[in-house]
Amino acid sequence: MLILALMFQELFVPPAIEAPPFDMAPYYQGTLEIDQMGEKDRMLIDRGGVYIMYGVKIKQAPGHWWFDKTKQFCVLPDPQPGVAKTAFCMDLQGRKAGDTWTRTFGDTKVVFTLKAGRPSLMQKLS
Repeated sequence: MLILALMFQELFVPPAIEAPPFDMAPYYQGTLEIDQMGEKDRMLIDRGGVYIMYGVKIKQAPGHWWFDKTKQFCVLPDPQPGVAKTAFCMDLQGRKAGDTWTRTFGDTKVVFTLKAGRPSLMQKLS
């Protein structure tokens, strides 16, 4: 799976890449917790436009991120069974560890929390 992810990473060219509109260091150093109707997922965002999302329904879903021309933060999961293969874009702002904010998508409220630190690989997969 790692080889497939690395091959896809080399082939992936996100559309209209823009520089992040703020310092991404707190995201690179932390864990973005996403609570959607009680289901908590976590996202590890890395430099170079890659991320790993993991949680309740999907143990691990790697993908790519970028900022589009409108400065929206976009994510696209790598090909994987059970994972949507469409890009999703949203407003994302500069934050610091401990910040919590809410966004509404349709009728669904989603709570985001930027947690300090990152779990070890074994913690993440358990």
